[in-house]
Amino acid sequence: MDKNFKHIYTLEIPKYITSVQTSKSIRPKYYSNIAGIGRVNKCPKKLEGAQVDSKGFYLDKDGNKIVANTRSVGKARQVPINAQILYVGSTWNRVAIKNGLEEFFIDYIKDMPVFTGSIAMECEIHTIIGHSQADLDNLGYMYGKVLTDTMVNMGRLVDDKVPYVTKPCSAPLFYPVDSFDDRKLVYHFYQDKRPEILKLNKVED
Repeated sequence: MDKNFKHIYTLEIPKYITSVQTSKSIRPKYYSNIAGIGRVNKCPKKLEGAQVDSKGFYLDKDGNKIVANTRSVGKARQVPINAQILYVGSTWNRVAIKNGLEEFFIDYIKDMPVFTGSIAMECEIHTIIGHSQADLDNLGYMYGKVLTDTMVNMGRLVDDKVPYVTKPCSAPLFYPVDSFDDRKLVYHFYQDKRPEILKLNKVED
């Protein structure tokens, strides 16, 4: 940032959440020769010759329906926080991520000052490199958007549109760490004192 931007606050969020829970227990899905909800419509080799009931479910030797998702059934369902959910995810998952992040951010935002005038933001993301690591812009948008929305809702920002926010924090700078436990988000807040922006603030006032 150049001399027209005055640093006023830094928010550090260690061990930020990377997923949100959408259900407490994943329901079982059963192998079936008919497609439908709660069914896996295929017949693995291990089921060849298995008995099929009148509803199309494959049965084990004791006459019980055969569970297909044995590794996940009964566990909590988690959805990763990633802007890809905006393109390929369900509305329910998008709402779950928004609500989960809002709840997570509240404890950090409540101790923040109230920002007035025009604010510019920068973000750092400290995390490991991994095959499941989302693109930085996907991560930055989700965390940054919900953060500023929650700041508005909690009265720490007047609004998240211009001229109140002249640079959002949706493009984080990456810092590698050795352990996932060392992950953190760091947000820097600056007062935008460019002459052309100060004129806008006077108009808004």
